[in-house]
Amino acid sequence: MKKIKSEVWFIHWYKYCQAYLSLAHIGLLELKNETYRKKFDEFEQSNIYTDKILLVPTIWCLKHAIELLFKALIACITKEFSATHENPELHEEIKRALASLKIKDNQLLRDLIFLSDKYYKLNFWNSFSISNSSISDDLNDVFRYPESKVNFNLGIEKFHEVKEENHEELENDIKILHKLLLKLSSKIGEKKSKAS
Repeated sequence: MKKIKSEVWFIHWYKYCQAYLSLAHIGLLELKNETYRKKFDEFEQSNIYTDKILLVPTIWCLKHAIELLFKALIACITKEFSATHENPELHEEIKRALASLKIKDNQLLRDLIFLSDKYYKLNFWNSFSISNSSISDDLNDVFRYPESKVNFNLGIEKFHEVKEENHEELENDIKILHKLLLKLSSKIGEKKSKAS
């Protein structure tokens, strides 16, 4: 896998990751509170609220934030990143990078990999039809385009049936991912400062 030298400071990677996580959270809050619904006629008329189509970019932002989280942590350690979107490759990269700092496989990493796999395999909302264990969103494009190479029907015509507990699952995962970003970057920073 081709490595690309990171030309920017780690904090840029970190902020991009935080921004996408925050936008995913804002999308969930907007669906819940409908703050802007009545301010824009074209949005009100298009049924993106009643059909809950705002979940599409919200979930894409969450999935992209997960990829950026891996790349941010890897770039912090190695000052490189790879162009891959594939979870298994990112998992191996972060394990090697953490091992180079003598950070062994720990619970934080296991939690990150668990959530990463959950969204990579579209294995969330178990009570909803999206869950399908045979799908892997290798290019992170199932929520980016209405058609993808995965050949998977997202079923957006049923999104209006998404329940409050489905929103809560996404919201909880966003909060966990944010904590993992903070804790893992802090742990990496501590190890790097001791090594220098």
